[in-house]
Amino acid sequence: MQRTIRRLVFGVLAGLVLTALVAATASAATVTTQPASNLTATTAVLHGVVDTGGAATAWQFQFGKTKSYGKGTPLQQVAAGKGTVAVSWRVTGLAPNTTYHFRLVATTGAGTYYYPANVTFGSDFTFRTNRTGRLLIVRTHLVVTNGSVSVPLRCRSGLSCKGRFTIGTRAKLAHSNKPVTVRCATGSFNIGSHKTKTVKVRVTRGCLALLSTSPNQTHTAKITSNPRTGQHALIKKVRLTLG
Repeated sequence: MQRTIRRLVFGVLAGLVLTALVAATASAATVTTQPASNLTATTAVLHGVVDTGGAATAWQFQFGKTKSYGKGTPLQQVAAGKGTVAVSWRVTGLAPNTTYHFRLVATTGAGTYYYPANVTFGSDFTFRTNRTGRLLIVRTHLVVTNGSVSVPLRCRSGLSCKGRFTIGTRAKLAHSNKPVTVRCATGSFNIGSHKTKTVKVRVTRGCLALLSTSPNQTHTAKITSNPRTGQHALIKKVRLTLG
């Protein structure tokens, strides 16, 4: 994890000595965070503007999944006399389908000395990385056999599909005639990129009882999933019958 400017006021990074000198300190820079661009599932380009006021300036972007940030891009230098400078940095290794916070931070000084009193923080911005593809169900007619159901899934994604799914159906309670959701099955999956896999799971007793009371009736169920590897969530209606 990269250390941030706030921490660097007491340390050394990339040859920049940050010190608490009070003599001849430069005025603080003005920083403006700007929207991110070029978003992919695992990368983003962060943008901002630094008004150095003509002073030597060091800057970086802080980013993370919360406003605590926790990560920082490598510290960069702007030589004295540069004025207003547009800056950007491409961050990598991000999680897909995830919201990130980021902000531009700068501090001014003289030469290679930078003053902790002059650290300036830009506004907090957010971006969301892209999804990596889709998780699909190959067949929508699912037959319960010997208390189990086989669910054929396809990972149409640049990354493997990992997560859990649930199959539920709606039914009316006999004593109250109120509709309730009956959980029929829950399973986990780990499917390689652009692969198809059939996942076999046990059906709950409640769902089996429901199917047994009306063996000649086709029940409409819904399979839902939210893969934790960044694919579009699977929300699909299926037909559930007793074999």
